[in-house]
Amino acid sequence: MDSSTRTRDLLQSTIQFHTSLIELARGVAAFRSVLEFIVECVGFAETYLPHVGLGAWIDSSLIFGELANRSQALFNYTSDDPQGLVRALYDTSGSAATGTFSYLNDNFKFLEDNRSRQEFNRLALNYRGLLSGPQQQQDVSSFLAPLNSTAASKFDHALKNLQSLPQSEDPQGALLEMRSAIDIAVDSLIEMTPLTKRERGDLKNAALLPTIAQHLARDEFAKVDLILASEHFMKLKQQLAASKELKLPRLQAEALMNQAVALLKLIATTVNLPGPSSAAYV
Repeated sequence: MDSSTRTRDLLQSTIQFHTSLIELARGVAAFRSVLEFIVECVGFAETYLPHVGLGAWIDSSLIFGELANRSQALFNYTSDDPQGLVRALYDTSGSAATGTFSYLNDNFKFLEDNRSRQEFNRLALNYRGLLSGPQQQQDVSSFLAPLNSTAASKFDHALKNLQSLPQSEDPQGALLEMRSAIDIAVDSLIEMTPLTKRERGDLKNAALLPTIAQHLARDEFAKVDLILASEHFMKLKQQLAASKELKLPRLQAEALMNQAVALLKLIATTVNLPGPSSAAYV
């Protein structure tokens, strides 16, 4: 190999390395943005909801423990796959952000003045921009379409229904339709596992995401993320179903809808569907 060829090869290797560093930096920046949002939520709780114990919840959360462990692996350069680790960090931080924001939403009734509700609305908009905005909604639609067309249709219609609904009207219909979309999507994924029909029928809600994780997760990071999301999955389903009996304030309803989008986006990015189309969701 002559010197000119070696120089060209060196340039190509440098370009590839530089590109990978740029992608890594973008991933870390996205991870940082989610962490900044979580810190904002903590500050909000300290100011307006000091009695609800958000800090204690974070201290006991398995998601935050996993997030800390993965972060150290990145910061200490101990990962053989930094790109994959950063992607996993973003997924885990998204679950942590969803859990934190959900904790605030659960205590919405204690926000009695205009200032606290305006600040909550600001946080809700930030959450949507990070984890459940138009791009995430499109990603979920693209994931659901080949998985189950009914789930995809219900998902899209629920979003449009809530968006077009006058502020004074009950958001029950949109929330229940989103719950149905989640149920159908999860059931469709369960049907892709090697479980028998009887075994699938015997599964409890608490076992649904762990079962999907066991058989369809794209890697070990994704498997853990899906298992850790199971508690929020069950809670969110209950909250969406409860809208049938209780009219929710619009801000709270929109927060639940955004959490549903974020949950489905997490599922879309952590499972590996059988067949050639699966690569589109990784």
